[in-house]
Amino acid sequence: MPSKNNAPILLQIKVTLKHVQPEIWRRLLLPSDLSLYQLHCILQVTMGWEDIGEHYFEDAAGNCYGDPSAALEERDETLYTLSDVLHTKQPSLMYGYDEEDGWEHLIQLEKTLPYFADDDQP
Repeated sequence: MPSKNNAPILLQIKVTLKHVQPEIWRRLLLPSDLSLYQLHCILQVTMGWEDIGEHYFEDAAGNCYGDPSAALEERDETLYTLSDVLHTKQPSLMYGYDEEDGWEHLIQLEKTLPYFADDDQP
């Protein structure tokens, strides 16, 4: 089960599309309480995808997260947040998209920053 997290922080992540040259990557600053489903939606826009293929997340321990209606062996991505699967002890996560084309993205935690809800964020 997902953990009950404290107040959110900001996570600076780098998303790299694997197996392509030249390297294609994006750097994002996201709240730690963002659900994996919300992260999927953000990745679709930032990577220029059209959300027409299935997707999944896989953490360093081999746990898979995705749309629970698509596969029984995946954990429900709407119930887990970035802070549940991406932190200093587990600083990377895999995002797979469109099984036919086999796009794989490496998501790496670069740093954490304080989150101030009332202030403007970078």
